[in-house]
Amino acid sequence: MTDQTDGNKDFTKSQIQKYRMLFNLIDQDGDEKISVKDLKVAASDVNLKLDDSVIKDMLKSAGGKSVDFNSFLKIAGAQFGGFSEESELRDALTTFDGKDGIDSAVLKSSLGELAESDADKKAVAGVVDEFTKENKITGYKKFDSEKFIESVKQ
Repeated sequence: MTDQTDGNKDFTKSQIQKYRMLFNLIDQDGDEKISVKDLKVAASDVNLKLDDSVIKDMLKSAGGKSVDFNSFLKIAGAQFGGFSEESELRDALTTFDGKDGIDSAVLKSSLGELAESDADKKAVAGVVDEFTKENKITGYKKFDSEKFIESVKQ
């Protein structure tokens, strides 16, 4: 099984490996293609209810009845633009960096406003909380961006 990346030369080896893992999680039957059935099972696993017609439209817009890994990479590149490079994460997080670091409450609130559902808001809050350190004297809660970036890189 080789990972050919025709037209996807902007991805790092690490990103391709992560997308391969994601692809394999969705490819329930292991046939190297994501089908309607694969997407239904994957959506169901995360409590997302999608009609067959919605899934078929998604696949149709991707070019057919199923998606192979190369097509999946193209879709991922178009949707995510390869975001998650360390320098890009650092740049994004500097937006929130004040004189005492990144205020956990401000980050949680700002990212929570972008969430589409309460479940997404809870997920964002959970991630921010996981990477937050509290100063025992002042009570100030600081987001540990270095720890977060290291975690994302893995």
